[in-house]
Amino acid sequence: MQHFVQTMQQQAQHAIATEDQQHKQELHKLMARCFLKLGEWQLNLQGINESTIPKVLQYYSAATEHDRNWYKQFSFQKDLSKTLLMYTVPAVQGFFRSISLSRGNNLQDTLRVLTLWFDYGHWPDVNEALVEGVKAIQIDTWLQVIPQLIARIDTPRPLVGRLIHQLLTDIGRYHPQVSFGLEEEFP
Repeated sequence: MQHFVQTMQQQAQHAIATEDQQHKQELHKLMARCFLKLGEWQLNLQGINESTIPKVLQYYSAATEHDRNWYKQFSFQKDLSKTLLMYTVPAVQGFFRSISLSRGNNLQDTLRVLTLWFDYGHWPDVNEALVEGVKAIQIDTWLQVIPQLIARIDTPRPLVGRLIHQLLTDIGRYHPQVSFGLEEEFP
């Protein structure tokens, strides 16, 4: 199927070059359906996991690019988002619970929270779980990941950015002596 899609993309480029509108539209519709099917197959063959999610989202996005008026790919994206949400919120809550119970090094769990935060924190339900989790753990936990927080401070996702700003403000309030590594940039 992937080989077929690649071949079809080349034909679509040729159709665009020759400006055959009807042929071009037909190819785009076919491409949308192929990309959607590739996404479905990927999910059915490998399930939802860390490696398949980006690939499936890429296929669904390509389907949308080829046919913006076809309802089916939007339906599949919505269903995938619901499924991801079903796993993401409990994962966030579980990591925060683990961090709050940890007596030793919890860097691994903190980094996993950041991964979920940066990837899915723009979803309101996930953001709500993140806000509650941030309140539930000690502020000192975040000292070890300040560079990662600063690296994402200018994210285009408002919910993610707002929580990063709030957390960095809280860190600065509780630990005014902490260097955020901005001294070289802003003397």
